[in-house]
Order: sequence, then structure tokens, then C-alpha cells
Amino acid sequence: MKVICAGYPKSGTKSLAHALRILGYKVYDVEEAIKYGFDEWTKILKNESTDVDAVIDKVYTEDVEAIVDNPHLIFFENFFKRWPGVKVIMSVRDENEQFESYKRMLDDYEKNYWFLRTMSKILTPTGRSMDGWDETMRMAISGSVKPNKLTFIGHMRRHFAFVKSIVPRNQMLTYDISQGWEPLCDFLNKPVPIEHFPMRNKTGGSDQIIDKVLTQSRVVKKMKVELLVSFTLLQFVLCLSAWVLYRWYMLPI
Repeated sequence: MKVICAGYPKSGTKSLAHALRILGYKVYDVEEAIKYGFDEWTKILKNESTDVDAVIDKVYTEDVEAIVDNPHLIFFENFFKRWPGVKVIMSVRDENEQFESYKRMLDDYEKNYWFLRTMSKILTPTGRSMDGWDETMRMAISGSVKPNKLTFIGHMRRHFAFVKSIVPRNQMLTYDISQGWEPLCDFLNKPVPIEHFPMRNKTGGSDQIIDKVLTQSRVVKKMKVELLVSFTLLQFVLCLSAWVLYRWYMLPI
């Protein structure tokens, strides 16, 4: 591990993750955490285990060089204790704009995926785990499942203060992605790439993180298979029940 990105969601974390990949780092973002460590992190988030070190041992192998976003920022201290010499990047943004972007992301999720979320939570074990994962992380970063500006900003400030209190000054960069390549590359001792600094997961864009997770994730594909099986079984049970009722009704009195 070489870099821990400790910034909160909607502070440019997706752009930063892509920038680190351009610079040659192998990065684990929330997508990779779900893809490679969903079961392990679920046990932690459901309080079925407290052994975060075991998750780190299993999921974050030697070739993983950087981590970004949830659930990594929630367990920042565990990762930093494991690799105390890493460089830490705290991505920042205007707090009000950051919260509004966070709120829009969750509002869009509730609006666009309410049916899938509701049906999968009722009919599939993976859907229930995914919903629990989502709600527990919301609680961890803001103290509320629903977007709450006061608690979100309060939790974020305390997280920033804690990270700053334990990371040596020369190992930490407070970074706004609008600054572009120069301060990032200078901090990481990397040459500035020729290509423009990437901008990802912008509001209204075609690369929204929730859309990617809910269309490309292995876990969500498993959830959809379970949902199909559940609907098929439910249809069979309803047809069988209708046939039994019909046979009962047709019996002579």
C-alpha cells in the first residue's frame, strides 16, 4: 500500500481514483471493495465480526497500491496502522456543495432504483445484505440514513481532524481536484501526465458511481439472478394455489 485517499464521498474521489490509475497505481475503490470483499465487509458492517485486519489480509493483497472512498475511509485508522508510512490524500471541497452533491446522489438512487431495491430487499438475501451495506455506511459517515446536512458536515469535519491528528504533516496532502495534476504529482513524486486531469462521477454525467455498481457489479448480478428465481418460484406457487382452489371449488358438495 502506497496511498490512502481519506476524503469523503463527493469530494472528487472518483476523479482522484482515476488520476491515480493514470499515474500507474493499482487502486481499490468502492467497486473493488464490493467485487472482492463484499462478504467480508458485510460481516464487519453487520457487526458479525470486528476483525478488520482479517479483511485487510484477505482482500488487500500486496499489489493493491491505493484505496479510495467507502468503506476504506470509515476504517482509515486500521489501514493506516497497517501501513503507517503511506502517503495520505485528503480530498476536499466546499462543504455546502459537497453535501448537496451527496444528497442529489442519494435522491437519484431512491428515485431511479426504488423498485429494484424494494423487491430485492424483500425477495433476495443478497439484496438484503446490499441494502444493509448501504445504510450502515450512510450511518457511519453521517449518522443518518437520510441526507442530513448538519450531521454529514459534522462527521466529515471530525474525520478530517482525526486523520490530521495522526498523520505526520509531510505524509499528508490536502487536495482540491480543481488544482489539477501539479500538487498531486509533486506530492507523489510522479511526472505530470500529458493528458488532462480526469473528471469522473459529475452530477448529471453518464458515469455515475451508483449506476455502475447497480449495472456492472458481480454482487448485483447475483442479486438479480436471485430475484428472477424468487419471481419464478412465486409465480409457480400462485399458479399451484389457484389450481388447488379451483379443484376444491369444483368438488361436489
